[in-house]
Amino acid sequence: QLEISGQGTAPHVERNTVRDASEAGGALCHRGAAGLLAGNIFFGHGRANVRVSSGATTRIIANEIRNGGDAGLVISSGAAPLVARNDVSANRKAGVLVFGEATRPLLVGNRIHHGEQSGLYFYAQASGELRRNDIFANRGPGVLVTEASDPLLVENLIREGEDAGVLVHEAGKGTLIANNVHSNRTYGVAALKDGAPTVRANWLHGLRQGGILVDEGGKGEYLHNDIESNAKSGVTLRGGCFPILRSNLIRNGHDSGVHAMLGGGGLIEDNDIFENAQVSGFSDLERLLLLCAHKPTLWPTTA
Repeated sequence: QLEISGQGTAPHVERNTVRDASEAGGALCHRGAAGLLAGNIFFGHGRANVRVSSGATTRIIANEIRNGGDAGLVISSGAAPLVARNDVSANRKAGVLVFGEATRPLLVGNRIHHGEQSGLYFYAQASGELRRNDIFANRGPGVLVTEASDPLLVENLIREGEDAGVLVHEAGKGTLIANNVHSNRTYGVAALKDGAPTVRANWLHGLRQGGILVDEGGKGEYLHNDIESNAKSGVTLRGGCFPILRSNLIRNGHDSGVHAMLGGGGLIEDNDIFENAQVSGFSDLERLLLLCAHKPTLWPTTA
C-alpha cells in the first residue's frame, strides 16, 4: 500500500496506520531507497507487513508491526536498513526474515515476540547484527540461522520460546556474544546438520531448556559460557557431531552436566563442571567415562 523506490528517494513517513490489505503488503522500500518509517502501525496484511529490499537503507524506527498473514518484516537482496525500537508481534511467519548475500541489517532494541514461527530467520548467506533485542514467546526458534548465513548476536535477551533459543543448521554460522538465553522449551543453543556457530560468553539457563545441543553432524566453538540450572543436560552431544567446548562453566543443572551419546564426539577441554544432578547413580564425569564408546575427546576438565 506504501511504496518507496529509487536512489535519492527519502521521505519521512510517520504516525500512520497502514492496515488490512489482504492481497498485498503494507510498505515496500526498494531499489536503493532511503528515508524513514517511524511511529507507524502496520497490521493485517496478506503479505509482509514491511519489506526492505534491493539495496534500500530505509530506517525502520519505533513502529508497531503485527498480525500479518506472512512475515512481519522482510529484509532481502542487499538491503542494509537500521531497524530500531520496533514492536514486531503475532505474525504468521517469522517476525523478521533476512535473506540474500550482502543483506546486512542492524537490528537494535526491538521486541520480537508471539510469532507463529521463528522470531528471526536468516538464510541464503545473509548477515547483519542483532544488538540488545528482546526476542520471546515465539513458537519456533528465537533465532534461526541456515544456508551459510552469518549474523552477529550481541547482548540479546532470547527467552521463553517453544523451540530452541538459537538454532543453527544446514551449514549456518553466526557468532553469539554475551546473550542471555533462558527458559526456551528445547535448548538454549542447538547446532545441527553442519551448523557451526561461535558461542562465547553467553548465559544459558532456565528450568525448561537444556543448555547446548550439538547433533546430526553439528560443529562450532563454545567458549567461556555460563551454562546454569538447566532442566535438561547442560551440554548434549550426539549424532556424529564434533564441537569444541572450552573454558565453560557447566553448573547447578537438574540433569547431567555433559551427556555424550549416540555417536557424539567433540573436544571437551578446561571446563568447570560442578553441582549438576547425578543421573542413574553416576556423577557427570563417571557418566562421560562410561560413554567413551561414543568417542568424545576428553581433555583436562575439573568436576
